[in-house]
Amino acid sequence: MYKSLAVDLSQSSGLSSEYSRHLLDHAVEERRRCYWSVVLLDNLYSYPAGSFTFVVDERTPKIPQSPEQPLGTSSEITDAALEQPQGNGISNEPSDLGILAYAIQLSGLWQRAVRYAHRRGKSTTLPAWSAQSEYALITAGLMEIETGMPYKYRFRPSRFTEQEPHQLRRNRTFWAPWLLVQLLYHSILCLLNHPLLLSLRLRNFRVTMVPEIFLQHTADLTSTHTEWIVHLLDQCREKDFMLSDPFLIHCTAIAATIYLQQSFTDDHTVRAEKQDCFRKCFTFIREMGRYWPYGNQLVSPPILWVDRPVD
Repeated sequence: MYKSLAVDLSQSSGLSSEYSRHLLDHAVEERRRCYWSVVLLDNLYSYPAGSFTFVVDERTPKIPQSPEQPLGTSSEITDAALEQPQGNGISNEPSDLGILAYAIQLSGLWQRAVRYAHRRGKSTTLPAWSAQSEYALITAGLMEIETGMPYKYRFRPSRFTEQEPHQLRRNRTFWAPWLLVQLLYHSILCLLNHPLLLSLRLRNFRVTMVPEIFLQHTADLTSTHTEWIVHLLDQCREKDFMLSDPFLIHCTAIAATIYLQQSFTDDHTVRAEKQDCFRKCFTFIREMGRYWPYGNQLVSPPILWVDRPVD
């Protein structure tokens, strides 16, 4: 089974076990951060041909402390739709593990989605619309993470768009991982339902064997979640909130390739809209390329249609 060198080193050095004896509190917290940073990086960047299962038990380091959510966001939310009915006093709200914990959970699901995409159109797997398929299991896992995450971390109650630029910068330690969670969530769905991946998956099936509702479902998901990725990029630009995480290049590139394919349509309005969204993604990746060479590699090959005037 695949295991990265970083994971192997973290285990060899003892970071994978909670160890607090004779250590100061800040040293224990630093060890936890080192370990879970390795887990996060392995999930986001490891080669998708295999996976390494982290055994979680009582000796596994606790999730490091997350930065507190800034005041003025969900702490002051007043929404009648969120009020719980009076009853036995038991709250349905899940316990708050902190924003870093949900970023780590989503990164594990991202790794599964990448492996799913890497297999492309292999006929040995179940069709995506099967309840036992990897597609269905990953989608179910995403919903489980979402239902286990406190509502306050979702886009609307977090009130990102209502924050002043100086507030976002002052609380960057919270907003940076919060944005990673948002973009990871949308990117996983975009990758799972990518039109190119779908076409590779369906080439072994007759047209009459593919459920129409599944095709419509995947089209709706890609349309919705690519729009969310661009919307988040627009909001960050409007708020002058600098994004520096190189992983966001991957998220944006997935959306860009979907927009690229969708732009080849005879509908002039739709084509102009998709081209505009593609250019936003392209520009973001190129700007990130100033700091991360990988971004430049993605946008350096000539893409002739980018320079074609919008009809």
